[in-house]
Amino acid sequence: IVPEKGTLNQEDLSILDSGYSMISKMSQYMDRYQINAAIYEIVKLCNKANVYMDTMAPWRLRHENVERMHTVLYVLLELIRVSAIALQPFVPSTAKKDLGFLHMNEDIGFFKASADYCLSIGDPIATPYPILNRLSEKGDNIKKK
Repeated sequence: IVPEKGTLNQEDLSILDSGYSMISKMSQYMDRYQINAAIYEIVKLCNKANVYMDTMAPWRLRHENVERMHTVLYVLLELIRVSAIALQPFVPSTAKKDLGFLHMNEDIGFFKASADYCLSIGDPIATPYPILNRLSEKGDNIKKK
């Protein structure tokens, strides 16, 4: 289920704001047919989310501060929601999997990526599974011929 969030700190608020503002940036790029720039906005948010997750380390918080762990997981789920909505025009099958994980209908309009439509505490989510493999900078998880 979507965990109850505690008090959001500045890092939480900043990354959530990055997610919510991403859609308007993407829309501006798409209006000018700058599709690569629009996609890059999603990539930047996903990179920020990875750094946030690595920095916050919810797996460690599980033993140190459960309330904070719930807040971090809530923020990450919200970033997944916003990213999935943004991905729909570009990789619909991946977006559908992401939205399915959150038990959300597919083909949600961009306007629903705002904070006004954030996840509700206690909403069900599916069992987590990797949608895409995480690439390392060394490329050691890339199969070589």
